[in-house]
Amino acid sequence: MLPSPVVRFTARVALLTGIMLYAAVVSVQAQQERVIVEDFQDVPVGEVPENWGYAERDGSLTSMEEKMGDDVRFYVVEEGGKKMLRGESYGRSLRMSLPANGEHGGIRWDLEDYPRLRWSWRAHELPEGAREDRSGRNDTGAALYVTFETNWLGLPRSIKYTYSSTLPVGTVVEFTGLRVIVVSSGADDHGDRWLTIERDVVQDYKNVFGRTAPEVPIGISVWTDSTETDTSSEVDFGTIELRPAPQRPSGGAR
Repeated sequence: MLPSPVVRFTARVALLTGIMLYAAVVSVQAQQERVIVEDFQDVPVGEVPENWGYAERDGSLTSMEEKMGDDVRFYVVEEGGKKMLRGESYGRSLRMSLPANGEHGGIRWDLEDYPRLRWSWRAHELPEGAREDRSGRNDTGAALYVTFETNWLGLPRSIKYTYSSTLPVGTVVEFTGLRVIVVSSGADDHGDRWLTIERDVVQDYKNVFGRTAPEVPIGISVWTDSTETDTSSEVDFGTIELRPAPQRPSGGAR
């Protein structure tokens, strides 16, 4: 006996509902996937990632070896089967950058889909007595920069997330086109311990610059600096990744 029209209709609704639920689950799972910016696992020990380098004013990259010769103090080390980037500074500042606008071998960072930045780091030594809010002592043992669009003077706006020697977590320091946000502090005595940091970059940008959401970031940089204090620092950087915004609970208040 053939199924009635009502049965056929009910079956079709159930099938379509199942497909829609499956698509919704797949969509949510896709949104939850992280995007690895760099985990250093494919980089030979003693070297730096090939697609990172010294950012020039035109947005191009110069290799760290070409820029600094034998004085490159960023290099990959391995510990317990896991690789990481080590930065060493002896009375100078060092930075290494990756384009985030899809150019020059970098990544494409879509802030709408992935507004959050997550990374891990560890401080073996921070520049003694340094503090980002004091001229003459403005050193930072470890920092992760996010650089955005340039202003009318051609100067970029940047957020510098820092592992400060002395300033408390939550401190914000303002410079022209730059905002420093302290996210880890030597004052908390976390030396030689891995810390994981996750920041909503879009919200931070709105908070510290008092503007609407930024355009596509143009670069991500790692940094270590002991110039002003003429001391030294040694820090490790672990996996750097992009993450979507947390999912809003279904049925919750809007």
